[in-house]
Amino acid sequence: MAVLAACSRYSSFDEMASDMCAGRATDVQWMEWDSTAVLIDVRSKEEYAVSHLYGARTCTWANGSLEDWNELPRDRKLVMYCSVGKRSEEAAEFLLDRGFSSVVNLKGGLFAAFNAGRAMDQSNQVMQRIHGYNERWGKWITRGEVSYE
Repeated sequence: MAVLAACSRYSSFDEMASDMCAGRATDVQWMEWDSTAVLIDVRSKEEYAVSHLYGARTCTWANGSLEDWNELPRDRKLVMYCSVGKRSEEAAEFLLDRGFSSVVNLKGGLFAAFNAGRAMDQSNQVMQRIHGYNERWGKWITRGEVSYE
């Protein structure tokens, strides 16, 4: 996979995340949204089961389509995220193409929030364990426990 091979060419997480997230959706930093926004985790169900942001809804992005996209609210801001921002950028563009107007992408994804100690888990506690996607991507995790299950 070209994206996986490409991740090894970056010297820093920020450099990689900025490059991976370049697209039409506006990138937002951690918590640059209000409490009415809906967090959408576009990673796989397996990744979501290991770690996800407090209050996030899962809508898997796979094969160029977003699961259950037609059930998402059009009257609220949607904050899309994945591990680093690539899949969520693609999913955000998918929604923009379908008439959604308030869709943003969390820059650096879950990894950036986790590394900064800002990611809250399903118990609203600072997350200590995260799904690393695979060992190539997991190298960008700088704290806590990394799982690949």
